[in-house]
This record gives sequence, structure tokens and C-alpha cells, in this order.
Amino acid sequence: MELRTTVSTNIPADPDRKTRAAVKAASIAAAKEHHARHMPWHFTLFANAKYGYTRRSDAYNDLKKKLFGHFKSLEFSGKTKSEILSSYIIKATGTRGASLHMKASLLGSTSGKVLDIDAINRMLADGRRGREYTRLMRLLQRLKKNGGKMTRGQEQAIARNAELTAIASDELRHLAQTEERVFGEAMNQRDPMRTL
Repeated sequence: MELRTTVSTNIPADPDRKTRAAVKAASIAAAKEHHARHMPWHFTLFANAKYGYTRRSDAYNDLKKKLFGHFKSLEFSGKTKSEILSSYIIKATGTRGASLHMKASLLGSTSGKVLDIDAINRMLADGRRGREYTRLMRLLQRLKKNGGKMTRGQEQAIARNAELTAIASDELRHLAQTEERVFGEAMNQRDPMRTL
């Protein structure tokens, strides 16, 4: 399943090409900083309070304590943590900021995306062919059997996704400072101030 965190820029859009390049560089730097500095905090004991994770069941906590000796909400075997911290992709523009894309094998998210009946019908109307068409038809049949409702695993995958992509207010302030610093450096590098 793909997790996406958007780091939107605080710098207003500007038609100047040099400014857009500086905004893009600042957004990429902020997204990299978020992944390197803040994402590991999602796998610590205080993450429940900081990011507002949903309460886990007592049976889940007991099993985790017995097997691993801790209660870290998003870390059972450590696979999710290693996946998220090991690889990522940053997509950025010069106007809207950056998106940090991370992969995680969350249980229950069978298709990588949680689709509803309307989304599948839109994709089928786009003219999908071959294996993609067959997969969408199977998903559509399953959703019709369930009355259009998501499975419990899909609901849990959405909840885990929301937890992993949460950004705390202190982190937002730090990212804004990083963005402003890199933007200033990039602008000064491209167009240094001239004195008369």
C-alpha cells in the first residue's frame, strides 16, 4: 500500500522560473527532512499520544508484550518500520510543494488502494484492458457481495495509513523553518543581491 504525505509550501506561487525552482528545492528538502527526522518517531512508545493513534486491543498488546517486550503501536515484527524508513520517493513541483511517497505492506489492503464501487466503475469507463480489467471486475463483484462496504482489513489499513501520515504541529513548524532556510539559500545562490 502506498502512503502519501504532502508537505505543502508556505511560499506564495510566483510566475518567475527561478523562484519556482527555489520553491521546488525547498519543498524537496522539507520532505527529505520529514522522512529522516520525523518518520522514525512514529515507531516510538510516545507516538500514541503525539499522533493520536487509535487504541489497540488488550489481546494485541498482550501478544506484543509477550513476543517482543514492547507496546509500540505500529511495530509488530518491524517489517513496516523497515519498509517505511528504507525507501521513499519525493515528487515535487515549483508551485504546490512536495509529496512524500512511502510503501508499506499493511495487512488487509489487498489491492494497494482501497477502492469503492464508484471508483471501480470510473476506472472501467476509462477503458482499462487485460489483467487490469479482470482484477477490477473481481473487486467489483466482491464489493457487490459485501453491499459496497469495505472489509475490516481495508478499514484497518486506512486507519494505519492515517496514523503513519500524521504530522504533529511542532513538526510542521520545523518543516516550515527548513523550507524557508533552503528557499532563501536557493534564491541567493541563483540571484545574489547586487550593490550599486
